[in-house]
Amino acid sequence: MRALVEIEITTGASETNGSIRTRTIRMAQALKARGMKKGDVIMISAVNHNDICIPYIASLYIGTIPLPLTTDMKHLEIKHIVSMGKPKMVFADPVIAPAIQKVTSEMERQIEIVIFGNEDMEGYTQFSEFVKPTGTEDNFECDDFDPAKTICVLSCSSGTTGLPKLVALSHVSLYLSISDLNTYFLSEIERKNASYLIFSSLYWISGAGGLLMACLFGITLLHCVKPFSPEIFEEATKKYKPTLTVVNQVTLSSLLKYAETNDVDFTSFRVIGYGGSAINAELLDELQKRAVNAVMYVLYGCTEVLNIAESLTSKKESCGKINPMMQWKIVDVETGKALGPNQPGEMRVKSPNRFTEYYNCPEATVAAYDKDGWFKTGDLMYYDDEGYFYVVDRIKELIKYRNYQIGTIELENVICSILGVMVAGVVGVPHPEDGEHPMAFVQLAQGAEVSAQQIKDYVKNNMSDSKQLRGGVVFLDKIPTTYSGKIDRKCLKAMKTMYRGE
Repeated sequence: MRALVEIEITTGASETNGSIRTRTIRMAQALKARGMKKGDVIMISAVNHNDICIPYIASLYIGTIPLPLTTDMKHLEIKHIVSMGKPKMVFADPVIAPAIQKVTSEMERQIEIVIFGNEDMEGYTQFSEFVKPTGTEDNFECDDFDPAKTICVLSCSSGTTGLPKLVALSHVSLYLSISDLNTYFLSEIERKNASYLIFSSLYWISGAGGLLMACLFGITLLHCVKPFSPEIFEEATKKYKPTLTVVNQVTLSSLLKYAETNDVDFTSFRVIGYGGSAINAELLDELQKRAVNAVMYVLYGCTEVLNIAESLTSKKESCGKINPMMQWKIVDVETGKALGPNQPGEMRVKSPNRFTEYYNCPEATVAAYDKDGWFKTGDLMYYDDEGYFYVVDRIKELIKYRNYQIGTIELENVICSILGVMVAGVVGVPHPEDGEHPMAFVQLAQGAEVSAQQIKDYVKNNMSDSKQLRGGVVFLDKIPTTYSGKIDRKCLKAMKTMYRGE
């Protein structure tokens, strides 16, 4: 078996395929011994250490369903997830275990909570109890179930506009998605030498994808118990020479700013994926100058149907071309009529990757599809004459100014092109006559000096009258983001009542 399948980059702790195989079999045997069976939900809340994958992968063997959470969720968030997922068992880091126990006690749910690590905490089961030798590891067989109809994982929706839903993905849908990434994402490199630097936790479907790519296709996963920072990224590139990584607007802007005064080595990368939200073209140009040996790979999708579009593309404003497995159409949001090239409308898709259901939420599952069975992505998009697709905005995020519909992403990209601006989030603020006015929340790079008037003037000189920042500009030390790294618009909308834009 291949020597290393995962390395925790801050400690250097490593795991081999053989070790993962042995420990996940023991875990599966222990879970079954405790009465866990197909369809039972196992909640997992931990940072990216090498033990987090053990209950996750073991669940895939026996048909139990992993439900990953982040370790910084608060009481009401945990309560919401527990009430929807109804877990039968929990694996958690010591830092989050008491909060989960408090929730389960309030809900009068008797759930065994297993803690990772060596800390002895009263009232909890030690993780080590689940990976003890059994003597029967070599006789273990996975349970037999229909992979197309059996739920593989529950993954939280992004929750940018409300509380997250639990997206149920089957074994087949997740495998097809991972295989697709393997085909395209790894096509530029030798897999035997591939290493994937990733900061996504298992809470993100991209984190689960990275783990399964490592186990299934022989790459080394470089993950971290700490959240992303430019300093950790720099250290990892020097020590491990990764060949793959994925970035988004927030991580890339901070990374490139850091690289202006620090020696960050991008030369080992062969493929750099980007997505999650729109990324300013100037940032991508700067990244390409530094990552001289890498090709840029754009990814667009959503948790419900996974990979919708992807491409090794030079059109940096585009989110790529449609995945061949997808059926798609762009439709008028009001009439449902199919639209042609360069006409913005809602992207709707049919896919073998599509989710099974919103778990324990049948009304939302039905509402996710139109009358003809097309999944409604909620994204306003268009495609050009060459078949490249472009995201205009989330339909729910459009700002209604008089008779105009203003895309927040377009305004954010313009603001982020101003020297010194790191991240920008735009929301609509109510106006009694005009409907809404655009307000920009802005995070500046460290040491940058940019005034609100400079930002408003730049927008005035580059955008039409309807898109002016009539709601003003608010500077924040840090733009809030969701657990999946996207701008937290729900939080910004709540904050807009607290601030008066300059």
